[in-house]
Amino acid sequence: VLQPKMSKVPAFIARGNQEVVDPSALLAAAAAVRGPTPVSPPASATERGGVVAPEAAAAAVVVVVDVGGRLSWARGRPGFTYLDLSPSGRGAEAARGLFKALRWAESGRFPSAEGATSSGGGAKLVGAGAVLLPDLTLGAPTNWQDERAVCGGGGGGDGGAVEWGGAVSEEFAALWDRLFRSCSGRRWP
Repeated sequence: VLQPKMSKVPAFIARGNQEVVDPSALLAAAAAVRGPTPVSPPASATERGGVVAPEAAAAAVVVVVDVGGRLSWARGRPGFTYLDLSPSGRGAEAARGLFKALRWAESGRFPSAEGATSSGGGAKLVGAGAVLLPDLTLGAPTNWQDERAVCGGGGGGDGGAVEWGGAVSEEFAALWDRLFRSCSGRRWP
């Protein structure tokens, strides 16, 4: 069974693909899930007995891993780093890059919401505090989890497009399974 180890940076599915106005609440929820010792703290973290200092945890960003622009509200917003796995919304394309994107979110360094460093250099780099994933079930047929619907094809030879317009493709079902597993079913808010 394919399942990433997302113990370092907790992932959540955006319930209803709602806009997150302030990333701090999501980061606090991620910290509660993660516990007191994140494995990948921000580069500027000062550790005290294995616990990241509160000022370092607050500097983390939310990494948004999207499919088909469902969470495009996060693009360019302070406190968020945005990546769309498939701007066209194709399930197979997004599924191929999902785990690589999650590893990138887990180990990467991203520009902080505060911008430039205190020394006047470039943007201060911080770690991801949470990962936000799209809810692909919005507008889905009520029987989308039914094996007949999943195996019925993507409707119109769309090559695995996530958009709804008939039966659900196998590529979509595989993508949804990977998204759901990567966040252990956690939803936000």
